[in-house]
Amino acid sequence: MNKKEQNTDHTKNDQYNKEPTKLKEKKIIVLTSSFPRFLGDVSGNFVFELASKLSKKDYQILILTCHKTGLDYYEEIDQLKIVRFPYFFPISFQAFSGGGFVFTANQSPLAKVQIPCFFFSELFHSIKILNKEKYDLIHSHWLLPQGLVGAILKRIFRMPHILTIHAADVFLLDKLPFNQKIVDFIILNTDKIFVVSNYVYNTLANYSSPQIKSLLKNKTIILPMGINGKDFDFHEEKEVIKERLDLKNKYVILYIGRLTEKKGIEYLIEAMKINYNYRKEDILVICGDGPSKGTLIKKVDAEDISENVQFKGYITNQMKKDYLFIADILIVPSIILDSGETEGLPVVILEGLAAGKSIIASNVSGASDAISDGYNGCLVDQKRPDQIADKIIFLLENPEKKKEIEMNARKSSLKYDWDNIANEYANVINGLLKK
Repeated sequence: MNKKEQNTDHTKNDQYNKEPTKLKEKKIIVLTSSFPRFLGDVSGNFVFELASKLSKKDYQILILTCHKTGLDYYEEIDQLKIVRFPYFFPISFQAFSGGGFVFTANQSPLAKVQIPCFFFSELFHSIKILNKEKYDLIHSHWLLPQGLVGAILKRIFRMPHILTIHAADVFLLDKLPFNQKIVDFIILNTDKIFVVSNYVYNTLANYSSPQIKSLLKNKTIILPMGINGKDFDFHEEKEVIKERLDLKNKYVILYIGRLTEKKGIEYLIEAMKINYNYRKEDILVICGDGPSKGTLIKKVDAEDISENVQFKGYITNQMKKDYLFIADILIVPSIILDSGETEGLPVVILEGLAAGKSIIASNVSGASDAISDGYNGCLVDQKRPDQIADKIIFLLENPEKKKEIEMNARKSSLKYDWDNIANEYANVINGLLKK
């Protein structure tokens, strides 16, 4: 984020015109390996959104996250203090610059080497901050490394610690020695654990020792990340946006997300090949970037459907809203890898619900936590392009049923609004701080 984008227009009488600033009584330090680099960046945006909502509930919040080349080490925005710590020298060699901690660690040999450096630097800078200034609570995002750092800080400073586990971080445990001992230590030294789906909870429970499982159950709350429902109140004409995006007179099948193996996009491409035999006017729009892009482009060419598939690359938040608005169907074809790794509850599912879209999602990870098949969306078995194609054809050729599903989708999205999610966190935090 760039400080130049902050509002600096103050008048001499500003102090008399603005409402009195509320006294911030309780202070929270947030540990995260992913955080937006700039306004509009989608990387770690859910961490920013939650912290921003909590800061408006009279908490002072400091975000401690990893430094990325070209960014300031310290800045303030939207009532949040942001501190970025370096973890490797030279700075230009720092590997965790985007794409998520676990994903980068799996893809980059240099990143693997930097994991111990990252962990100890994050721990060092956390201790430095907490020795300098009193904070009331630690909030860690991701089990590793932040959950472990937060657990150690709780032991040192005797302060409450809450942990949010998103998904991929759990699967890093397979690569670690003594993983059960690490999990047990984190659970014992965490007061409340938020997990984004039942699948993630069950996976975590499998890594914990038998005597810790009941403790984990008592400490755990199943709660996904949120969405800003008002962001999906569209005011522009749909056909105007379609024409601007060069998709006029097309039925748009949409995918939004990173292009990685666990997203299952290859099966979506195979589904479009099946669909092409029946509906040549449908077009698949793939929004996002990632290491699988080259392979996926080759697959599209091999299936001979290149005229019906568009790769849009990285898109901003505003572009994402535009594509969601014009989409006829949103597809989330996630799979479970041989390692067991998969997604938690993809935020794009919640965004699709809020946008009132017909969603087709693989029934893996947390999709079934949000989608009831045939009511507010459609669930299919993973790695089944034939089922995806059947659902696409059914929805587009049964407009009344499609409309009913979309109305139910919008209704069911209300409970995932950021205000409601932040209230859940605030209730837990307030309860811990009163002890």
